[in-house]
Amino acid sequence: MLWASPSRRFLTLSLLLSRTLGQDFTVPSGWRKPSSTLPRSTREIIAQSVIDSLTPLFNPSSGQIDALGYTQSANLICAVALHDLIVSNRSNVATAAGHLQIMLQVHPGYYLPPSRLCHRRVNADPINWALAAVYAHRAYGDQYLLDIAAAGWDEVNTYFITTANATNGRHASKIVSFQPTCNGKIEIDPFAFPKIVDNTINTDVNGATICLSAHLLEITKDTKYRDAAELSATFIKSQLYNGIIIADTITLGNCEVSQLAITYNPGFFIEGLSVYADVTGSTEWKTFLNNLIATTIKFPTWTREDGVVIEAATGPPSAALQNNFGQALKGIYIRGLYEAWRRSDPASDVAKLIEAFITVQYNALLDLASVQNVYQFSPMWSGPPVEQLLPWGQLAALDVLNAAVGIIPQVDSTNSTNASSSAVALSATPSATPIRTPTATPTATPTGSHIASSTATSSATESATSVSTEKNDVGLIVGVTIVVIAVLTILVVVAVFVRRRKQRSAYVRQPDQTDDAEPYRDQAPAPTPPSLIQPFTLTSPRTTFPSLKSSMQPRSFDSPAEVPLSSAALHPPEKQGGAMSHTLSNTSTPSRLPISRTTASPRTAHTFSERMAPDATGPSDVIQLRPLSRLAVGPYSGVGADTEEPADIPVLIQKLNRAMAKLPSSGSGTAGEETELPPEYHER
Repeated sequence: MLWASPSRRFLTLSLLLSRTLGQDFTVPSGWRKPSSTLPRSTREIIAQSVIDSLTPLFNPSSGQIDALGYTQSANLICAVALHDLIVSNRSNVATAAGHLQIMLQVHPGYYLPPSRLCHRRVNADPINWALAAVYAHRAYGDQYLLDIAAAGWDEVNTYFITTANATNGRHASKIVSFQPTCNGKIEIDPFAFPKIVDNTINTDVNGATICLSAHLLEITKDTKYRDAAELSATFIKSQLYNGIIIADTITLGNCEVSQLAITYNPGFFIEGLSVYADVTGSTEWKTFLNNLIATTIKFPTWTREDGVVIEAATGPPSAALQNNFGQALKGIYIRGLYEAWRRSDPASDVAKLIEAFITVQYNALLDLASVQNVYQFSPMWSGPPVEQLLPWGQLAALDVLNAAVGIIPQVDSTNSTNASSSAVALSATPSATPIRTPTATPTATPTGSHIASSTATSSATESATSVSTEKNDVGLIVGVTIVVIAVLTILVVVAVFVRRRKQRSAYVRQPDQTDDAEPYRDQAPAPTPPSLIQPFTLTSPRTTFPSLKSSMQPRSFDSPAEVPLSSAALHPPEKQGGAMSHTLSNTSTPSRLPISRTTASPRTAHTFSERMAPDATGPSDVIQLRPLSRLAVGPYSGVGADTEEPADIPVLIQKLNRAMAKLPSSGSGTAGEETELPPEYHER
């Protein structure tokens, strides 16, 4: 045996059971949950969560997980690469191929750990790492991975017992002799240990050698791999198979067979033989394989009556906390069964039996070996759950999770809803996003009924996908058209609204300087500069002021008696003795100047009263204005208190125009008669 013994059973028990078990492919009625409705998409998420929980545990300096060791780490890489092969992506290429390369850099002697170079070393190490390279090549297609696998096979082949070695009873790597035959059969198989004094052969090495040889034969078509696989399979069948299971070890010195029953022994052998029988088309090996599957699945040493595998799970719950090769590597058996399933007719009885057995283990992991939606699995699949992440528990579970994904057709993943995927709460700590390196298409060409069926299904899926794509394109075009029409409609509505808003804004609100109580009034736009009266300048041929309504109350500046004018116009000022005089006249002009009819505030009236005080000696129709040099300064004049600048004159004239426009009609003027500027002003 290669590793510490998880259990011991006498092979005599197997011989007694061989008569009752036989080639029976019926699914026992007492199996626990042999079916599941969980969609493929959810199964993929669960499997990937386990990979994510283990990826950060890899030692970047050795390419392995320290808690797992050398051979277990190699099998983890196999399982990770198999996951990517099943789901058809390269999500974990850095985890699988990357750590494989690190291992080779650390161990340039090819799978020879430095601490074991001068000590006993098992050939299972290079075989398992070579298998990891094969799985990585199948998943990612890189040639260097295939070269690594071939080199690993060459390393182990140096310890292979040829027909000549068996006849002579000696091997170049050994100083001890061995029996040429055991049980009347010739011994042709690789030694388990390269130690020169060791002549034992282990099934895990033999089965892994068949597995590696069969995969390399399928990929390269090299006959040397076919010959090696045939010899190894023949040796196991003749020396280590008892009609039900595959024994663990045989010692060539005395032909003694061990009494151990471990699941990874038939696991490697079933995988290798299923590939070899499929590639060669051997019906003899196919029949033997199916019988081996039926007997090992129902073997009571590791399969409970309810169908759950209980290998290394009979001790107390605390036993799960200790790494045990039997616990960690029992996933190899499920991996071998899955390879046999995918190369079998899906409607065959053996395929249905394998599928039910895998589903039983899958449901046990989810229901018994873990807390709901917390994907940290105990290596004891019958339970109880564990409260911490155990790398060996995750490793054993990963092969089951992968197989549970693979037995669901790929097309079903498109029918499962996203809601089912999002319903899964992933509690495992995710790792960093792996690096995806572009590579060539894998060189291996899978064969078998499941693969052919998958190919046909893929073609149908592609046709359905193309039709669905066309429908989606039409829907997209219609949707875009509706959106464009809606946007254009909104733009037109906004444009009309803005246009109307601008038209309504033609009448702006401007400040009214004549009324402090009402600072803003709705007014028409201010007249253009030529329509305003400018000092000493002829601005227009004629300008008239609109008459006030008869209902307006008379308004004067200081005293109504001093200003008995009904309407007036301002004449250009004339300098008389240093004073300025303005003449008021009742002449008319056709040009009109619209003036807002508002009542001047007291402050404005007082200001104009000061500036327009009449001279007592002047005629009644003429108002003599005081000199502007000493006028009071208003709040908007912008000049000093004792001086008047020329800039104030237009302001004063505007205010005067407003004031005179508000005077009531009197004298010779009639109601509604307009006051016009005298002709002398326009002729100036």
